[in-house]
Amino acid sequence: MRVLCRYTLIMLFAGIYFGNSQVKIGDNLQLIDSSSLLELESSTRALVLTRVNENQMSAITPLNGALVYNTDAECIFMYSGDSWRNLCETNNINAIANNGLSLINGNSVQLGGQLIRPTTIQTDATNTLSLNGIQTTNDIDPMFLVLDSNNTITQITRSSLIQKDESVIIASDGQNQFTTPQTITNINNIDVYRNGVKINFSAVGPNLIELQSNIICFDNDEIRIVQIQ
Repeated sequence: MRVLCRYTLIMLFAGIYFGNSQVKIGDNLQLIDSSSLLELESSTRALVLTRVNENQMSAITPLNGALVYNTDAECIFMYSGDSWRNLCETNNINAIANNGLSLINGNSVQLGGQLIRPTTIQTDATNTLSLNGIQTTNDIDPMFLVLDSNNTITQITRSSLIQKDESVIIASDGQNQFTTPQTITNINNIDVYRNGVKINFSAVGPNLIELQSNIICFDNDEIRIVQIQ
């Protein structure tokens, strides 16, 4: 009889061990997710890991992924590779940030850093790119983005990007020479208009131009000289 009882108990435990592939502990024992091997559920009780001090923990060489609570460090440690890692220390995060990104304090990735390869930001009609906070103006003149002396992107108008001086002279009868607003450094940077019509000229001095011989000025003709810096 005693032998029979022992055999029955052995078979019973064997049936439990091999027959039950899932274990639920706590509340709602009849409900367990199909992907769970071990499932804990409770609103009043907690899972308590093995509690060891530093020396006790160091003496354990478990499988990778093992967890313990280190009572000296007051934190959970995980065994990884060949050592215990303190999960409370952010420098254990193996994060890498590059190509325009920076890793701050070991756990925060922020925009800002050196580009290490040619980089394209792809946009489309819906997903556009906008830069807010750049210097703006109410000027209706077209705007340009430029790098200032501090290598900062800023917004300027076309008129401020292309500096020009302009002078208007009322000609006298037969006058063909006129003074430019600035010293002439490049004749191609000067346009001359007589009564709104662009005319040809040549430079005859540091600040002096002469109209071509076939162009005749009369009294009160308006000569406008536009000189780009």
